[in-house]
Amino acid sequence: MAFGWVHRAAAILRNKKGLDAAGVRRRYRGLIAAIARHRGAAGRLAEEFSHFLKVTRSYWPGLFRCYGVEGLPRTNNDLEQFFGSYRYHERRCSGRKVACP
Repeated sequence: MAFGWVHRAAAILRNKKGLDAAGVRRRYRGLIAAIARHRGAAGRLAEEFSHFLKVTRSYWPGLFRCYGVEGLPRTNNDLEQFFGSYRYHERRCSGRKVACP
């Protein structure tokens, strides 16, 4: 059950159906309500799901803004990799432990 909830959450947030922000929010709210109702059935993981619900509530106001921005990439991993690669090569060339600011 718990494994299924996590996968459903990921599928909703992946948004392959191309829903708008309100549609994703509505689907995710339904999943959160189901988790809140049935978290006792998760056994030892019930406490972790309580924490998950608490964290979700704290992020809720900004959680769905990205679905309203056309063309926004899902992650910035490419940019982070670019900066990391630059720091690596700079450290390697200079022999220093940290890159220059």
